[in-house]
Amino acid sequence: MKEITMEKIREMASAPSGSALSLENCWMEHMDLRGLNLRALDFTLVSFRDVRFDGNDLSGISFNNALLDDCSMAGCDLRGCDLRKASMRRVNLTGADLRGADVRGAVLEDAVMTDLRVDERTRGYRMRCPETGAFIGWKKCLDDRIVMLLVPADSPRTSATNHTCRCRRAKVLKIENFDQTESYQEAWSLVDPDFCYRRGEWVEALNFNPDRWYDSTGGIHFWMERQEALRY
Repeated sequence: MKEITMEKIREMASAPSGSALSLENCWMEHMDLRGLNLRALDFTLVSFRDVRFDGNDLSGISFNNALLDDCSMAGCDLRGCDLRKASMRRVNLTGADLRGADVRGAVLEDAVMTDLRVDERTRGYRMRCPETGAFIGWKKCLDDRIVMLLVPADSPRTSATNHTCRCRRAKVLKIENFDQTESYQEAWSLVDPDFCYRRGEWVEALNFNPDRWYDSTGGIHFWMERQEALRY
């Protein structure tokens, strides 16, 4: 990866407007970019280390697959930004505006999101599964067995920015093969070799993590659509 200096960033930021200038596969560290006009830059696949963007207008900029862990974007205008699959662990997003942004697949573990602004156009932010009530979920297990789960109304449930969901407790309604021509009495987890799903029985993940922004963590992992489970 190529390192980008503050001098180079200032030069690129002051370039005549036109198509976005790509910094793909570059990295920058220990920078204070507050007050700079960065709208002409494309930060796809850029690695940032200890960089401050606070208060900047970053609307419409691509941070697709960027590494932003521990950076600060407090008060930034991020409307319409492409933040898909960006790593944003511990990023300070206090007061940031994410209306119309796309955060699908972004990692937001321990990000500070106080007073964050989002709307119905913020893709990937809202939970994939219903926040209240009972519903049906689907899980893929060993030997390509598909488990149909009933998540009860009293079970904690959550999802991050991907389509995968987690819950604490569920009832196994049925277990079938991919084409639904065979049914089974039990199926074993792909991850935990000691976790078994048995038809008609309740299962509970005692290690359920209620923090929705953690994806690969404790809980019964499932999908909302059977086809999603098949593709896993």
